[in-house]
This record gives sequence, structure tokens and C-alpha cells, in this order.
Amino acid sequence: MSLGRADAGGTPRDERNPVVLTPKDSPVTLFEIAVDPTSWDDREKTATAIRHLAREDPSLQVRIDRETGRAVIGGEDAPRLQALIDRMRREHRVDAAISGPQVAYRQTIRRKAGPVEVTYSKQTGGAAHYARVWLSVEPITDGTVYEFIDRLPAGCVPAEYVSAVDAGCREAMRFSPPTGHPMIGVRVALLDAREHEIDSWEGSFRVAGALAFRKAVRQAAPVLLEPVMAVELTVPAGRLDGVTAGIEGRRGEVRAVRERPGARVVDALVPLAEMGGRPAPAGGAMRFDHYAEVPARIAEKLTEQGAAG
Repeated sequence: MSLGRADAGGTPRDERNPVVLTPKDSPVTLFEIAVDPTSWDDREKTATAIRHLAREDPSLQVRIDRETGRAVIGGEDAPRLQALIDRMRREHRVDAAISGPQVAYRQTIRRKAGPVEVTYSKQTGGAAHYARVWLSVEPITDGTVYEFIDRLPAGCVPAEYVSAVDAGCREAMRFSPPTGHPMIGVRVALLDAREHEIDSWEGSFRVAGALAFRKAVRQAAPVLLEPVMAVELTVPAGRLDGVTAGIEGRRGEVRAVRERPGARVVDALVPLAEMGGRPAPAGGAMRFDHYAEVPARIAEKLTEQGAAG
């Protein structure tokens, strides 16, 4: 099903069916590699290499965790990303743990959560930080990846603090709990905020926004999503039964079978994780169709692997 219209509580009406979400007007990353610098000093070297490679190939999607220095590079083609790994090691001599290419999973939320409140107050090296924010999150059902709404009372805090909360939420979306995969299909509403006349600044509100977003997401029934591909296979007529059985064995769904002289054309939907990392099956074509909720038993295993890694 499509991710249906939410009720007043922000929960999809038909919760017996899994979430299906197709982002609109947004590039889709199908595979990712993770780059973990082995030391603090190696972070800059790794970042320089990634910037250089991204300039050469603008189709690459790069996200970097500010806290850990971990970089994730995404693209549509697994062999192309493997070649990128080889270049980073050979040409740029990056001293980092590099894993992948792996299927690029995403997350979304099932229900509305909030208001949640976070107060960020810290004294670091003589510089004080203070920000207090209240926000809520809810699913977006029309394919929009992210939306931020300012619902603050007029004149509550300066506009730059509001922008900083937005920036913090966007940053948290890129490495989100509980699995660390990016979030899609989330609307954030900033409901209230408080500042300190001396200790508040934009950085304080960015951190408070990120912390509040993560807190709200944990309460919003997050679910793991996987890319599902539309596959077209042309097979000899005598092999049709074996091919359709193979598709169903890969958690796929046969949608149509068309006749050609001496052959059959099979249209199916198959999770990318079941395609063995190939850009397209032999004798066929494949394109991204939508994100679908990962079955619970598989999601649990992937979450455990992520925690161990």
C-alpha cells in the first residue's frame, strides 16, 4: 500500500500493512560505503580524499557524522563504489576502516510524537551554552523527505535560532536512532523555545534541535525501510515457472507476465537486498520503485549488526 493518510494522532490508518514510501523529486541512493578514520589526525586526510572524489563524481551522496568523523558515501552502482574504495586506498592512502558496498537502508516513523522538551546547558572551555526547545514530529505521507514548521509565538527567540534548530534537525536526520540510517518522511514542528540573554547562540540551538529530534523519533515508532526495485525479465517460455518461483523466494512479487514469441516478459518488485548487489539481473532491467518496511525478523538482525559494528 502507499503510506496512507494519517489520523488525528498521526498514525497510518491501516497499521496491519507495512509502510511504503516513495520520496519525490529526490535522488535515491541504493548502495553505501562507510569510512571510519582510524585516528583523530586521519579525519582531515579522509575528508580531503572524499571531497576530491565527490568533485569528480557529483552523483555521489556524502554524509559525515560530526561527532565520530564517520563518512558514508552513497551511489546507485555497487561496482562503482567498490572502485571508489580501491582509489581511496591506492591514490589517497586513506588510513581508515572501509566497509561496503552495502544496501542503503532508510528509516521513517509511524506516528506523531511530542511535544518533547530538551534543555541544552553546558560550560566548555569558558564558553557557555544554553538553549531550550519544544518540538514534535509526525510522518509525512506525500513523499516529501523532510519538512520544518515554525510554530513559535511571535518574537519568542531570534530568527537565527529558529534556523539553527532546523539545521540541527536536518543533521540528526542524516544519522538517526535507533539504527543510524537516515530518516525520510518526517515533519518537525518547533513549538516553543527559550534563550539566555548571555549564554545562548546559534550553536546551542543547533545542538538542542538535534537532541530534541532524536528524542522525539524514539517515541514515534521508527521503522527500517529498504529500496524495492522494479525488475523486468525476459525468459524462455519453458522457464517461466522457475523464474517466478525464484522471484517469490527472494521476497519478491510478480506483478504481470507478458507474452512474446517463444518468451515471456516478467514484471516484478524485488527488494534490492535480495538482488545480490547486481545493477540488473541477467537478461533484464531494474530501476528503483519505492521504499518498503523491512520485515521485523530481518530488521532486528540488521539493527543488531549495526550495534555490533
